[in-house]
Amino acid sequence: MVNNISVETGRAALGALIKEGSPLGPLKVMARQIGRFFQIPIPGFRPFVVFGPEANRKVLVTERNKVLWRNTDPVTDLLRRGVLVTDGEEHDRYRGLMEPPLHPSQLSNYTQMMIEQTDRVSSTWKDGETVDMLVEARKIALLIIVQALFSKDVWNDLPRIWTPILQAIRYISPGTWIFWRRIPRLGFRKHLNVLDDYLYQVISDRRRLTTDHTCACAHDLPGKSRCGLSSVVNRPHDLLQHLIDAGLSDHLIRDQMLTMLIAGHDTSTALLAWTFASLGQHPDIQARLVEEVDSQDRSPLLDQVIKESLRL
Repeated sequence: MVNNISVETGRAALGALIKEGSPLGPLKVMARQIGRFFQIPIPGFRPFVVFGPEANRKVLVTERNKVLWRNTDPVTDLLRRGVLVTDGEEHDRYRGLMEPPLHPSQLSNYTQMMIEQTDRVSSTWKDGETVDMLVEARKIALLIIVQALFSKDVWNDLPRIWTPILQAIRYISPGTWIFWRRIPRLGFRKHLNVLDDYLYQVISDRRRLTTDHTCACAHDLPGKSRCGLSSVVNRPHDLLQHLIDAGLSDHLIRDQMLTMLIAGHDTSTALLAWTFASLGQHPDIQARLVEEVDSQDRSPLLDQVIKESLRL
């Protein structure tokens, strides 16, 4: 049953919004005073809100077909037909296409690259200086996810795409749009266009690379079998290639790439930043962790540190 919001609760929620400057404040007030399932009565936009692990499981797993994405949500505006904001058979198709390159068994193929990209970022740090670990963690996460999923080294492209990516995250982050969908969102479009242009160029470059290689093989008749073998060896086995091979249009590929770029790196960024911050406050654990990682192939302490960061 959906619980209604009383006048008293509405006033308390408004006070929390003014005090905290974030929609999370009033949402917590309403959850505390009303319950874990309620609807916010706003003209033109009447969202349902659910709280708690049981409700999340219903929405995401057991009753996911009963909950559909709204086509007026900023997340949908940005990701369009991305796997995160599609439902039913379309969602299942995209998820199936993404599963092979994202399977846990593929992780070992990325390990050395992850180390190299992390060293690349950390090598810019100087002894005695203070660095913003949220920024540095984001660099590491971006470099790794783009290299792993799209076989693209974006180190030299970071100045071009850094601000557009941050603006894309701001565009879909909780804000006043939750309560008023039609609120003007000035200043975002130019940054989102830059990001789109970049992704479409990556797609175009990959299609051209694949086409050029196929044409070269077709004209090399005496070495046809040898060329075919080379094609298998050199052909990228990343997410981008899976999407191209599946026959998706550039627009649909862009939607999946942007979904993985934004949703994939931002969560990792938060985890890394919190982990670095926590280790900085506990130098004894940090010293033990460094010693264990250097001396063992597997680090039980590292697993514990990561899980504790997630819990916090």
